[in-house]
Amino acid sequence: MRALSRTLALPLIAAVVVLLAPASSHAGVELPQPVERIVYHCSPGPGFDICAVNPGGTDWVQLTDDSTEDSAPEISPDGQKIVWERNALELWMMNPDGSGKQRLLPNLIFNPDSPTWSPDGKQIAFICNDPDSLNTDGICTINSNGSGFEMIKEIEPRPESLEWSPDGRYMLVGIGTVSINEDIFVWDMQADQLTNVTNTDTEWEHGTWSPTGEQIAFVGTPLESEPVSLSGLYVMNRDGSERENLYTSNSGATATSPAWAPDGEDIAYFCNFTELCVVHADGSGLNFSLNEDFADQWALGNDPDWSLVGGTLAGDLDCTNGLSPIDSLKLLRYDGGLDYETACVEIGMEVMVDGVTLLWGDIDCNGEVTPVDSLKLLRHDAGLDVAQEPDCPPLGSLLA
Repeated sequence: MRALSRTLALPLIAAVVVLLAPASSHAGVELPQPVERIVYHCSPGPGFDICAVNPGGTDWVQLTDDSTEDSAPEISPDGQKIVWERNALELWMMNPDGSGKQRLLPNLIFNPDSPTWSPDGKQIAFICNDPDSLNTDGICTINSNGSGFEMIKEIEPRPESLEWSPDGRYMLVGIGTVSINEDIFVWDMQADQLTNVTNTDTEWEHGTWSPTGEQIAFVGTPLESEPVSLSGLYVMNRDGSERENLYTSNSGATATSPAWAPDGEDIAYFCNFTELCVVHADGSGLNFSLNEDFADQWALGNDPDWSLVGGTLAGDLDCTNGLSPIDSLKLLRYDGGLDYETACVEIGMEVMVDGVTLLWGDIDCNGEVTPVDSLKLLRHDAGLDVAQEPDCPPLGSLLA
């Protein structure tokens, strides 16, 4: 065992790793794989809803269906949840297939907008009002389970868009500086410095981070020095330098943030009211476009987000779509040097002892493998003497 102190501390933690698993199977079990999806604010019928579609235009689905206004969806970093805003008054969360809808902070009035996940998925930030003073605007955060509400930054005038950077240090903030102008600001949270990186007088811009955080893609109107007259898709460095026009559609662009592909090679944005354009991020032009083939929708394209959804969490070794103490035990036993099959298959299997069926690894004989069992097994793996409960299989008896 590589580190006894680490071995003894970690089995009590239910969630250890939250990255998408790249493997297609483990221990002979086929795992669901993550898929790329674009989620966005749509209007297929009465009200405004959240819809999703594959980047190629297939498998279109409406995730919400009500008479309210649902908008600003964003997929969690592990691809397991979508958070969105409802009626500019509430935050909601759901599974990528639209199931499991739940309202966050139902007893708090804070007028949320533009929710965005922290890179580790532990927090959600959003534009808000101070619940104690609704005339005070700024940025708030909560934990991903809905607890820990906090206002972390006051900003006036009220921001219009928000996105957390991939490295967790910065936030991209859209702020209206004059009546028809929205500029893109970068807030350095460590230095508490807010910098205008577009700084135009009459144009509007709505932006999003590249997967590396080194660039910002944005939809905006052209500068006087640019040889185009319609609004379009641009990209620039994080400090606002090297602005480049990637694509300008014949009818201009709607006021919407674009969305990078997970691999950073393409950018999607709604280039008119009913068409989603996918443009190469290297400036080589249009990749392809989607239109009303998947829905006749007015104001189709507010707030798209392009990300991976579904799949199995790395560390979910019992394939239950969650990280449990059993997963922690298996992961640490494998990391400690046991072969994969021993670490990941035999723990928890049924064995016969004196004619009684028991779970191997159930050290306290309560019918399940618990964190207490995990601790004892890991201590045994580390070479320590562990008291044996009566009528349970001898520790290590299946490891020969």
